[in-house]
Amino acid sequence: MRPAKPLALAQALALRVEAEGRQLFAASLRVHAAICESKSEDDFSTVADRATERRLQRALREIDPSAGFLGEESAERFQPQEWNWVVDPIDGTSNFEAGVGVFGIAAAWVDRKGSVHAAACFDGRTQQCYFAAAGQGAWRLAAPRPIRWRCIKSAASPTGPRALVGVQWDRRRRPTLLSRVSDYPGKLRVLGCTVSQILAAAHGAFAVAMQDRGKIWDLAAPALIAKEAGARVVMLDGSPLLPFPADALLHPDRDYSVLVGAVQAVRSVRRHLAAGAR
Repeated sequence: MRPAKPLALAQALALRVEAEGRQLFAASLRVHAAICESKSEDDFSTVADRATERRLQRALREIDPSAGFLGEESAERFQPQEWNWVVDPIDGTSNFEAGVGVFGIAAAWVDRKGSVHAAACFDGRTQQCYFAAAGQGAWRLAAPRPIRWRCIKSAASPTGPRALVGVQWDRRRRPTLLSRVSDYPGKLRVLGCTVSQILAAAHGAFAVAMQDRGKIWDLAAPALIAKEAGARVVMLDGSPLLPFPADALLHPDRDYSVLVGAVQAVRSVRRHLAAGAR
């Protein structure tokens, strides 16, 4: 059964995500390569990834103890339930491991059929925590205490030479995608963190963010926040990313390539990508 107040759930989620994020930001200044191990050529995991995931799993049980838990570091053990937490404990692990503060934490509350109902993200770039509930807007967890909730809205970013376009791509497809976007009339930026790039598009710092081959744990939380902030969130073919396919939780390793940003900017990038594919 769906709880009656998903916005209250999102706020509770944001408080827990922010606490983890601020702890990690301080720790990132002390992290070094000795605690980093490779999962694949393009994917890394740190002791901090796994420890953060365990702490978040315990904290999220306090909010909804019956929900399943899909974490990036433990995806192979996941069994979908009626309601599920979908978590990326550290997005931008390479940045975190190097002591660079551009990383994020993403947590979303997703039903069995792939709809995202609540989400929270900590953005290490801005050291801010954002959250959203479906149909109830996107918000920033604000200080000083007592807590105030401030709505964020996607700005009408430029689409010309001054536009900033965040790009995140799979290394195996980098030459193909780079050739298609390198001459886009804007400035390309690679932050190395999906959360930071999508949130930058949500509040208008980036005209658009392009994510190539992201996983559900990368995208569920920042995509809902961006959508609720007024940004356009679509696949490269223009179809909506949200809700995810009904079988998305049965196939958590599925890839999604998306564009997020102001409507006109997303339309402009899509046209440019289509022309480059011919």
